[in-house]
Amino acid sequence: MTAALLTLADSRLPAGGHTHSGGVEQAIARGVLTDPGSLAAFLRRRLTTSGAVAAGLAAAACRA
Repeated sequence: MTAALLTLADSRLPAGGHTHSGGVEQAIARGVLTDPGSLAAFLRRRLTTSGAVAAGLAAAACRA
């Protein structure tokens, strides 16, 4: 693997202003987030599920 390929595969590659928004823009556009309280609840749910999703993907990768 080349350094360029590793850079392009890196999820932290700055390829856009909304790369790591976690769906906040869509939630605002759909009216899900309307105030600071709804944003806080949205972010709590994202934090709760992101660890479980990452763990599941890591387990699947180990079994592949």
